[in-house]
Amino acid sequence: MNRHNAARSLTEAADPNETRAIQKSRKRKQHKHAVLIISIVLWLSLAAGGYLLADWYIAQTRAYISQQLQEAQHHNAEQLAAVEAEVAKVRDDMSELQEELNYIKENLELTGETLTGTDATKQALEKRMEELTKQLAELKRSLEKLEDAARAW
Repeated sequence: MNRHNAARSLTEAADPNETRAIQKSRKRKQHKHAVLIISIVLWLSLAAGGYLLADWYIAQTRAYISQQLQEAQHHNAEQLAAVEAEVAKVRDDMSELQEELNYIKENLELTGETLTGTDATKQALEKRMEELTKQLAELKRSLEKLEDAARAW
């Protein structure tokens, strides 16, 4: 029995050392698992935070761009209305000049028929007709420029 007791005492003596080594090994494994879990949670938190920050930034940028587009559209609409008003005014002026030019042509024809000897009246009417023709041509050029500007918008 002494042998058995001796073997038992040896195993008991070895068991506390082995038990401590196993416990240390378990603690190390648990510590490694805890570090791994903490690092995974930290990285996931950073990734989620980065995503939320990027999403917020994109939303702010979209809102700013939308606001700028609306302001530009409003400004363009105002400019287009002003150009259209100017074009309408020029067209009215052109039609008035055309009417006056036609009236002068009719008077010139009538004057030519009734007054064969008065060159001064004919010259005055022709001079006025030339002035109106030049003014009409200038108005046409202005109208073309305004229409080109309106098309550009």
